[in-house]
Amino acid sequence: THSNLVNKNITIYDQVGFNEPVKDHATIMSSIVGGEYGVAKNAQLFCSAITGNVLHEVEWMINRGVDVINMPFGEDNPNGYYNVDSAFVDYAVKTYDVVGVAAIGNGGANEYIGNPGLAYNVISVGNMTSTDIPSPNNSLKTRTTRGKPTVLTCGYGLNIEGFDRIYSG
Repeated sequence: THSNLVNKNITIYDQVGFNEPVKDHATIMSSIVGGEYGVAKNAQLFCSAITGNVLHEVEWMINRGVDVINMPFGEDNPNGYYNVDSAFVDYAVKTYDVVGVAAIGNGGANEYIGNPGLAYNVISVGNMTSTDIPSPNNSLKTRTTRGKPTVLTCGYGLNIEGFDRIYSG
């Protein structure tokens, strides 16, 4: 019902036994990607809350023909090691020819990038300040994966049209 998403083509994964919540984070991500002021205003959006690992949600999106899968989430306590979530996303990207985009983690005090941001075949994204330095809430270290994050972009202190506060992430 957010003003940025009125009349947008949005499909929500209604998972059995799970009440799909409307959350600020999902609304903000959807607004940035395909909302009224988004980077791809005409995109069809598919939204799902993660209820465990990424397997079911990524499979659901692939089965609906999604081209780009945005994963703006990460582990609760990342340790910098590649795990089964990243392995599955790597498999899905290569097998089904989709683009995977994953957050590197916004751990702040936890310096390790979380999964699926450690996947080799995803674009892992962090944020930087307006002065082009990594923002303090980034997680930037890995233990086994080189070349992560893939990109840092403006994402610190954002004023997003239609929202009443400043966001970072």
